[in-house]
Amino acid sequence: MKLFWMELKKIFAWPVILLVVILNLLLYLLLIEFELEYFPNGRPAKDDFQVETEMIDRYGEVIDEDEFADFIGTYDERVKDANEFLQTNELAIKAGVDSYEEFRNTDIDDMAAEEMHSHIMFELEEDLFWELQARESIIERYESRVMGLEFLIRYQSNSKQEKERIREMLQNRKFQYYSELVLRNFENYSSQGVVIILLSIAIVLSPIYIRDKVRDIVPLQYTSKKGRGIFHLKWRAGLTSIGILLAIHLLIYGGLYLTNDTAHYFFMHVYSMSNNPVWYDITFGEFILLTIVAIIILGYVFGILTIACSALVANYLTQISTQILLFCAFAFVMIPVGVQRIIETRYLPWVVPTIYISLILFVCLTDRFVKKRELVKDI
Repeated sequence: MKLFWMELKKIFAWPVILLVVILNLLLYLLLIEFELEYFPNGRPAKDDFQVETEMIDRYGEVIDEDEFADFIGTYDERVKDANEFLQTNELAIKAGVDSYEEFRNTDIDDMAAEEMHSHIMFELEEDLFWELQARESIIERYESRVMGLEFLIRYQSNSKQEKERIREMLQNRKFQYYSELVLRNFENYSSQGVVIILLSIAIVLSPIYIRDKVRDIVPLQYTSKKGRGIFHLKWRAGLTSIGILLAIHLLIYGGLYLTNDTAHYFFMHVYSMSNNPVWYDITFGEFILLTIVAIIILGYVFGILTIACSALVANYLTQISTQILLFCAFAFVMIPVGVQRIIETRYLPWVVPTIYISLILFVCLTDRFVKKRELVKDI
């Protein structure tokens, strides 16, 4: 046990920790900060989020006909407020625009009307007019909810299974009532978080065996039975390190995500807030948990492959080259498919589970091969 803690301490040497901290800070500024500081990003996204938050509190996930009529009533009241504003605004009076309907249909060739429109929307940034745009997009989405699914069945379905899933959604009235603003923000945030986690794992675990090889310590270790056991000790320390890194990163970045104030959406089904159909009737909160499980699996798979590469290659240059190829495979294939679009119907329902099962089996075989090779290794 003492040797185990010594190996773990060697893995988390202070220069390595410092490098990981610097990496996380830099990548946070480059990748993560935008999804937190600028969510929702601009207008009308900001207004969509505000209106939808109010709707969730008032109507819940599903909007029935009576609730939609109430929503229309609120919209009409806000239109009256917009009319009153325009009737007292100097530029609107000058442009001859005294109703919101005329404001919406502003002629871009009319310089006075265009100046008035730009002044109200972008200089004054009147919340009322941005709010009305957000409400109109919700009304349009509600009124076209059936037609939207029918369009997907006819023109955009890629497989028989996808068509059956969309028909089932149509039959059971599983419609999208809200925008995918929150869902896409989380998908971007989580995928960028995985990138940071994988790079952190690569930095910490890449030297685990190479360090001793470069220093020619391995022949000395193999002069005794206890020294030969250090290989397996390092392997266990590496697995423990993966768990520690995953726990720390998930806690930190999970806590940061909560500052986006999206808890209102946690109980809502993913299909009610996604433009793309999904295979499973899970809530957004369950989708977050599923994503966390996927990240943990990917973290362990990537970490074990990193350890295996460190055990198999002979020098740092080969390790770095192998690590770059491994990271690119995860970044350009596994993260988009296995994290961002993990339940979307663009892939057959068995594709993503098969990928994860194949990865786990491959890692198990790699684990067995590396350890078996070590048993017969001659120094």
